[in-house]
Formats: sequence, structure tokens, C-alpha cells
Amino acid sequence: MLAVSKANFGSLDNDALKRKLTDGAVLVDIRRPEEWKETGVIEGARLLTFFDEDGKVNPGFLAGFTALADKDDPVVLICRTGSRSSVVARYFAERAGYSRIDSVEKGVLNWIEEGNPVTTASLPENCWLC
Repeated sequence: MLAVSKANFGSLDNDALKRKLTDGAVLVDIRRPEEWKETGVIEGARLLTFFDEDGKVNPGFLAGFTALADKDDPVVLICRTGSRSSVVARYFAERAGYSRIDSVEKGVLNWIEEGNPVTTASLPENCWLC
């Protein structure tokens, strides 16, 4: 018999993202600084790069992430198209014990395409790759 397992994280569309943000979820934009500059960011998003262009993981990501959210806090991850954020959300749900983590399924490009607002990125202190 095949076992069917439920994903330990959610995949959100833009309407669900808006509801999560209204309810106080922490939004973490895991893209690179040049991507934030190119498209802008969603107002209130915390900027914390996960991968560099070659796939190398930010050595300060875990410390930065745990400073933003506890394991039971509602957290939403976003990237350009949803690919990176879904990988990172799965990791944090399955390996790091985060019980309320989601990924925006089509990323910030779809957010913008659907006419939702973005703001100019203010690069964070201790920005990796800045």
C-alpha cells in the first residue's frame, strides 16, 4: 500500500497571503538583494536572502530567521516565482519543527502581475551579498 502524506506547509495564493498578513504573519522575502531592487518588495516583508545565485546557502540565514519567528509563529516565505520559497518552507516544516509556515505559490512576480503593491527595498543591516 502507498502511504499518502500531507505537506507540512501551506502553499498560498495572493488572496490567502493577504489574509495571513492581516492576521499578523511574518513575511520573509528570501530573494537576493538585486532581485529586491529590481521588483521592489511587499510592504512589511523581512528581507533575508537564503541562496546566492549559485545555490550556496547564506551562513547567517538560520540565525536571522530564528530571530524573526519562533517555531509556532505564523510565517510566510516568498521568492520570485515560488520555487525557492517552497523548498525552504518544506525544510523548516519537516526538519526544523516550524508548524505554521507557508510559501507563496507563484511568488512576488505573480503578486505584481495581479496588481498588488510593492515598495522600494531598504536593504537590511548585515545584508548578505549587499
